[in-house]
Amino acid sequence: MSKRNRNWEQEILPHIKRELNEFRKLGVIPTLRTMFYRLASYDNVLRNVSGDYTGLSKLTSRCRKRFIVLGRITNFPEFIQDVLHQSDIMMLKSVQLIIQYNRQRHGPERNNIILYGTIDNIIKKYVLKLDIHLPVDCFADETRGVIQDFNDEYKTPVAHIKEKLDFIGDLPNQYEKLIPKWHEQPYYIELWTEKNAMVGTFRSILKDLDVRIVYNRGFDSVSNAWATYLRLLKELDEGKKVRVMYCGDLDPSGDGMDETINEFMKICFDVEKFREDGRYDFKRIGVLYEHIAKFQLPKNLDPDVLAKLKKDPRRHDFKKKYHLESDDDLFQYEIDALAAADPAEFKKIILDAIRPFYDEEIYKRHLSDVNHSEKQIRIQVMKYVYDFIDEVNMKSMWDWLEC
Repeated sequence: MSKRNRNWEQEILPHIKRELNEFRKLGVIPTLRTMFYRLASYDNVLRNVSGDYTGLSKLTSRCRKRFIVLGRITNFPEFIQDVLHQSDIMMLKSVQLIIQYNRQRHGPERNNIILYGTIDNIIKKYVLKLDIHLPVDCFADETRGVIQDFNDEYKTPVAHIKEKLDFIGDLPNQYEKLIPKWHEQPYYIELWTEKNAMVGTFRSILKDLDVRIVYNRGFDSVSNAWATYLRLLKELDEGKKVRVMYCGDLDPSGDGMDETINEFMKICFDVEKFREDGRYDFKRIGVLYEHIAKFQLPKNLDPDVLAKLKKDPRRHDFKKKYHLESDDDLFQYEIDALAAADPAEFKKIILDAIRPFYDEEIYKRHLSDVNHSEKQIRIQVMKYVYDFIDEVNMKSMWDWLEC
């Protein structure tokens, strides 16, 4: 069906809701790009063209705004009154949440509410559409954010004291949650990706494993690369074996990312020696070439992307590696497409790559350590409190206050 004749809300939105529900069952938050591939290549309700991706983006943006507006409208005093004000009507119209009521066309539809609005003393009847929204946080999106390296929340001294005392009081019951999952584990694991949009998806998959997720774009920043090296060096100095798992697109630049990262690491330390010693390893886990056939991945058909591939300086090595005859054979398979192909299998790929390096028994030993028991922590808390009081009693209260 052509885009011109498509009713996005009636024909596409139900598919989006169904797919989101399936992702939610798996505990995975998809990116918008993943949803696009899901609908275009596996549900066949969209075309794998940039125009349909734009249409999907506009639809989901509009529906997520409606979610916010619906949250507001349920708190409107006017909502339980007979008449909505003109300003409320305009807000609802701005996201196409209400339409003028027509009994023959609309009828008192289920899940919809009939409202009355006043315009210049003329009462009009509207239908409030309640079923055409999406949760505002239904897609993972790490492409935008806020940078804040300061504290902007004022608390009184008493509030700070109470907060710390509450923490100490709750410590016996909460301490288990404060023990890092990877404490004293023989391995240290990081998951790297070139696409910051995928960070939220990876976070939803790894939330119970406490694995650090790094968005590096192939180390296009020397500062970022150096900070990464220092972080890995700290773990190496503690005697841990470092394992880096990598997820990225399969295209000339993406395929060469392994070597790009490896070359920078060589500047920082003797990569090959550390590999031979088993102390460091870097492994790509997606997108792999075998994933294309296994999951029948859809190729990115965006003309702008294909044109960019033909200008990529790494294309010659890429063609040689994958036995491509000409620039017209170049391809890009996105990590988002792999996530869309089989969400459950995608989650399994990530977890299967990391779980072998995690020893659950080590973590259980920490939890069962007598020093970490509620009773022992209560004893330590009381000892600290008494020691503090004794220290204060050694001086006059006034001297202590003067300190």
